[in-house]
Amino acid sequence: MIYLPQICPQPDWHNLIPEISDHSTTDTSFWVSGYRKGYTSIHGSVKVDRVPGAHKVDIQGQDGIDVQYINSRTLKVSCTQIGAKDITIYAPRKEWKASLSKPILAIDVSSDNRLYAYTQEQHVLVASVQQEGETQMVMKGHLSDVTTIRFFPSNQVLLSGGSDFQAKIWSVQDGSNPVTLTGHTAVGRNVLTSSRDGTIRLWHCGSGTTISVLGNYQVPVTKMILITLPSSYKPEDPTQLDEREVETNDKMILVGLNDGTVRGIHLGTKEEIFSVETNVTKVSALQYDPDTGIILVGGENGVVQVYQLSDLKKPSLEWQRSDHAVTGLVIQRTDNGELIPYVSTADGNLYSTSSIVHAIQEQSKLTLSAEYSGNELESISGITLMKTTNKQQLLGCNREGYIKIY
Repeated sequence: MIYLPQICPQPDWHNLIPEISDHSTTDTSFWVSGYRKGYTSIHGSVKVDRVPGAHKVDIQGQDGIDVQYINSRTLKVSCTQIGAKDITIYAPRKEWKASLSKPILAIDVSSDNRLYAYTQEQHVLVASVQQEGETQMVMKGHLSDVTTIRFFPSNQVLLSGGSDFQAKIWSVQDGSNPVTLTGHTAVGRNVLTSSRDGTIRLWHCGSGTTISVLGNYQVPVTKMILITLPSSYKPEDPTQLDEREVETNDKMILVGLNDGTVRGIHLGTKEEIFSVETNVTKVSALQYDPDTGIILVGGENGVVQVYQLSDLKKPSLEWQRSDHAVTGLVIQRTDNGELIPYVSTADGNLYSTSSIVHAIQEQSKLTLSAEYSGNELESISGITLMKTTNKQQLLGCNREGYIKIY
């Protein structure tokens, strides 16, 4: 197990620097703390001074904190006592509070990065990425909290799932709800849903009927991902499928369970093809990279594990920062083929590490790369990547009702 450091700056640090540089306030400071399992915690500060005769600031770390000023929303911080070196601290580029004064439970962005959808209590809300804070549509119909939301590949339709044991399909054009899928004790013409009753259901959208019930586990299903069946497994003969199924013969479902296991289910044959006993108490986050066959598993005990489909007997890599639950995992593939994981946690922390591809080969190479600040102690309920014209942006939401873009 690798124990990574944690650098926690004062959440509003980025608001202090512009105030000093434009002479609207006097010299000040903000706190920065450093933590790492097995090390003494560091509680330092950063002193911010105005440069006389210029709209600039001079910053200096104190009490075990070294800092380099990059710009008003970016710092480089080191804390040698806990082995943290040149950690980039990012403040949000944009942030706004969602239209309802309620916690945000889930969020997703359309594949064309034009719209984002999020949920608050039993409501599904849609807004434009370009007009942050301005809700275009509020869709009502669930009877209790909506816990998951996903855009269809067409970006014209949303699928929501709630604790009312219903999954609903919505039009983002007019907010209509043409189909409601019920039956839990939660591509084309088919939809997959999972539930805390331990089942996974394959649905036919047109009729709203269940094609197949899979899993039937004795514990809740907490996470689910649909992927292309790896080449090491044989696709099902299409003639053996139900006539309502569309292109399911060569797909696999990755399932995370409340008992900490990850299961692989062949969607064509409807049979489980592997089970992985992880080192997480409950699977709270799950991600997959199709090019490398790497699976990322996050748990309620704060542990992140990396598995490779070619060898599922033990994790290729595992790390932890604290005992707070992992609430989100995202993988970014860089232009040179590196895989960078972004991890959010229930204590309001959001961070990224160095490449996990290199770290699998040499575990000492796994290091903390960046911290994304500003969430205080509010649990981060969802993260996703958005690709704009010339760069990728990280979007997150928290239980206080804020949406932030880094």
